[in-house]
Formats: sequence, C-alpha cells, structure tokens
Amino acid sequence: CFLFSRFHLDHYWYVLVFIFRNVLVALVPILPGSVVQWSTLTAVMMASLCACLYIMPWRTFEANMLDIFFAACLIMLLIVGGPFVENAKAQQSGMFGVFLLCLICLGGLSIFGFAVYERFLRRGKPFQFFLCHHKAGAGNLARLLKMHLLENLRVHRKVFVDSDDLSDLNELFSYVRTEVDDLVVLCSREVLLRPWCVGEVTTAFLNDVNVVKVILSDFVPPDAAAIEAYGEMNSMFMLAQYGIGTKMIQDALRWFESNPLLRVPGVITNSSMEEFACRLTRRDFGSHPAIAGTVKAVAIPTSNNCTVILADQSNLEATCTACVVAKMLLAFLALDQGVTFVLQQASQMPLGVKHVVLVCTNGVLQKKNIIESLLSVSGLHIEPIVSETAFRFPTPEFCQELTEHVEMLALQPDQMDLNAQEFVALVREIFKEIAIQVDPQASEDLLAVAVRRLASRLRTKPSSRTWSSSSMLGSASIEVEKQDDEPPPQPRGASVENQDGPLPQYTEGSMREV
Repeated sequence: CFLFSRFHLDHYWYVLVFIFRNVLVALVPILPGSVVQWSTLTAVMMASLCACLYIMPWRTFEANMLDIFFAACLIMLLIVGGPFVENAKAQQSGMFGVFLLCLICLGGLSIFGFAVYERFLRRGKPFQFFLCHHKAGAGNLARLLKMHLLENLRVHRKVFVDSDDLSDLNELFSYVRTEVDDLVVLCSREVLLRPWCVGEVTTAFLNDVNVVKVILSDFVPPDAAAIEAYGEMNSMFMLAQYGIGTKMIQDALRWFESNPLLRVPGVITNSSMEEFACRLTRRDFGSHPAIAGTVKAVAIPTSNNCTVILADQSNLEATCTACVVAKMLLAFLALDQGVTFVLQQASQMPLGVKHVVLVCTNGVLQKKNIIESLLSVSGLHIEPIVSETAFRFPTPEFCQELTEHVEMLALQPDQMDLNAQEFVALVREIFKEIAIQVDPQASEDLLAVAVRRLASRLRTKPSSRTWSSSSMLGSASIEVEKQDDEPPPQPRGASVENQDGPLPQYTEGSMREV
C-alpha cells in the first residue's frame, strides 16, 4: 500500500516498473566484466528516465522532477566515468562509446520525426471541443452539451470536460494550448471571475486557438473599466506561476469580445440542445429568429407506462440535470419501461404516468407548477434525486414554512384547489426514502453509477404506494393503495373523455420506441 500510494491512480501499475528497475540495478554487480556492468546499468537508467519523462507517474510534480534529475545525473556520471573504469579494454570502451553516440543520434532523429508528425501529418488534435465553464453556473449544462456533441455525426473526436479528462491540474493549460481545436466558453455570470477559466481564455488567445462563446442569460461582458480592474484582483495572481501576467489577461479579454457567439436556448430540452449542438458543430453563428430555443411537442404515447421527471424550470442547472437523467435512463431502463421525459412548466401531467422523478434543488418545493404536479400524482411512486449538495431537506421548521407558502398560493385567483397540509404530508412521505445524489458534474463513471441505481429503483418499486397523512390533516388517514397490475391513476383533473380529445403536449426529453 505504501508503494501504490506514491503514484497517480491512473499509473498504479508503475510500482512494478519501479521494483523491476531496482532489481536490475541490484543484479548488475554479478555480471562478468566491468564494461558489461557499465553498459547494462547505463541502459537500465536510460530506460527508466524515458519512462518517467513520458508517463510522469509520481503523485506530485516535484517527485517526478526529482526522479528525472537524479536519473539524468547518474547517466551523465556513467557516460563520463565509464571509459576510466579499471581493467576496461580500450576496444570494448570504444565500441560502447560508438553505441552511445548512435543511440543519441537515433534519439535526436526520433524527436525530430515526432515533431514533424505533430506539426504537419497529424490529422486533428485529440479533443475537438474543450468546454470551459464555471461549475456553479454551468457545470450541469456542460455535461448535457457534451452528451449531445458526442452524439453529433460531425464530432469524430473527444470533447474535453475537466471532471472526465483532467488528471493533473497543472496540465490544464497545456490541453488548451496543444490538444484542442475549439475552446467553447459557457459564459455564465461569474465565468470571467474564475482564474482557471480566465487562464484558459488567455492561453487560447496566446496560441491562436479558436474560441466560441455560448452566452447564458445572466452573463454580462466586462467593459473597459472592468478589464482594467483585473490588475487588482488577487485571485488572478495565481496565474503568474503559469506564465500568465496581468497584461496578457487584459489583452485576452479585449480579444474575447470579438469571437463568435451562440446563445443558449431559452427553453432547455434534449431536443433544443440537440439542435444547439448541430449549430455549434456547423459553426452556424448567424442570427436566427428562434435563437431563444424551440420546444418540440409530441403526442402522449398510448401506453400507460411513462416516467416523468419534475425539475425547477427557472433553475438552469436543475433543468439540465433532468435532461441528463432522462437521456441516461434510456440506457438502463428495460424496453417495457416506456418513455422518459421532462415535464415543462406550462404542461399538464399527462395520462399513463407510472413513476415520477423529482430533481431536488433549493426552492423546488415552493414552485406552483411543482406543487400542482406532485398533488396530481400523489398516489404514484415519487423518487427524489438530489442534484444540489446544499439542498435543504424538509425539517419541522421547513414544513411549517412550506404550509404557509402553499396556503398563500391557494388564496391567489385562478388557482386549483391546493391543500397545504396534504402537500406537506406528501413531501414528508417522499423523503422517507433516502434520496439518490445525481451530480452531472461528477465523472462519467460516477454519474452512470447514480443513474443505474435510480433505474434499479424505478424497476423494482411499485407504481403506486400507501401513505398516511392523518398527522397533518387531523382526520382519518388517507390510504392510497393500488395493485401493480392495475393501470396508474389518472392525474387530477383528467377524465376519460380527454383521451379522445386533443392530447396534451409535453416536451420530449428522451424517447424510446415501445
């Protein structure tokens, strides 16, 4: 364990190389002849030096530099001192010297050939897009955009997101400098106040990397006075260790304004993000009348087997989480699980709902459309998932505040009947089960594990449940109990006649043919 802990997690196997090198060095004295010993030790140390230079296996940058320095010093000592070894024959020493000279020439030619390949012959860089974003403002949007970019036929290489592709923070700017074609900056409110994001933009400016701005609704571009104030921002001083000075940052920000831009769809759905990804890959930066986003409406499927995802539509990150979960659930739910979609704010709860997934973010339980939707499916299984680490779970104080809030909403005109006590009882029932944390900003593997757990619960949980609200309503308990083979209850306000009339519309998050 003490050996493995010294190396990067991605290079845990290097401990075997390290031990094998030490064994070879220890066996050198038993070889016959001083020239053979000298030659073998030099070859072993050269191989070790090349491996360390290429892999950089040690956990810290300083440890890698120390290993490289001592290996290089030992090799120089062996090369310089080898010919003066006692009992070394002149002919053997001369042959070894010629061998070293040929090795050095071969190494130089290899480096030259590699440089020519990288500069002229290599077809594209490893990453077609690099998504620069502020995690608190657009981290979930970056995940959703990456998923749609990778599905686009024009994207043939990888899309860089730091949570998936970055293993060493010190290498971040190197990726921007040499490994990406286009730097896509998700312009949220504070993206240009984060030193790492500013460093990425500055690196792109210094190295002629293409930049595309994706404008969010809360983004305010810095004016001339704000750019001048960057020289006094202490948070930017840490970029000096990477060779990025204040003058470079200011020049980069002035240049940043001249780059092409796209605006995030006003309505975030999987359909609108698919269209947005197509425009990005086509480099279609012209003005469009539908730049605010389009909502693709589809008819409700006839099968009584739908999974609805509820999220706070006024919260961009919550909406992106719902779209990510909707797409990923299709990979884990069985074919008989029907369709999965995100209910839009102005839409009614459709017929045929079997499961409801609630994306938990702060303030979601105070939204009028969420309250109405949850009450309309109070007899169904509602699965909570936590998308915000600071989410405030229901406490007695919170439930009291929630009761007062719903009662105030019920007093407003043109409102459906809202029973505050019934809703609070439903909220308490929902959170009796431990919620699954689904964080789109985590790595792809961790996100897949969380969604797989969610899919497992949806497969195994009954579509309806039994719950009691006597403690909140002050009357006999309300029992809602259905058999699994019965069709799910209709949403409140729906009637059988509605099935023959115009179907309600909802926005397609993800669709599966049944």
